[in-house]
Amino acid sequence: GYRWGLNYGTGTNAIIGLRTTFSFNKDKKGNTYSMFIPSVEFGSHFTFNKYAKGGYFTPSVGLAYPFTMSGGSQTDADHKGIEFNTRLGLGYRF
Repeated sequence: GYRWGLNYGTGTNAIIGLRTTFSFNKDKKGNTYSMFIPSVEFGSHFTFNKYAKGGYFTPSVGLAYPFTMSGGSQTDADHKGIEFNTRLGLGYRF
């Protein structure tokens, strides 16, 4: 995926991003299938420059729509229609 900064402060930045996910699953009957899931996300990127230089925390929310690619149909999948996702990123840059 890719994220764009909407504003640049010293401790937090608003972000918008695009993400694609490939998923390999099994349905309720045990059949395998793969999915392509494009999504858009909105969030904020917090940095901890005063406490742990390089540390960051990134909460975000997003909307996604899954497409079944192989091994089944969209109706066989557990995921149907638009999905609302929450994400939380926590890490350290060296």
